[in-house]
Amino acid sequence: MKIKERIVNSKKHTLGFILDDNQEYTRYETVRLAKQGYISGVKVSRIGGTYYVTGTNNSLYNLPEVVSTPHRMRSRRFY
Repeated sequence: MKIKERIVNSKKHTLGFILDDNQEYTRYETVRLAKQGYISGVKVSRIGGTYYVTGTNNSLYNLPEVVSTPHRMRSRRFY
């Protein structure tokens, strides 16, 4: 899978990503998938105690943006 679009809020802060399977994932879900090797073209970086997904060839900030709505990006928890 590859990251297709970036989900941002009104201040352009990244909330999550849309992958090429057209599913929306939070930043944390994207990090988990990237660590497991499911997402190509990205690497996981650790700054302080927080993990981030960064692009290997291009910056993820160059991706098309989708502005989040209030109901979007609720974390999917698995119980």
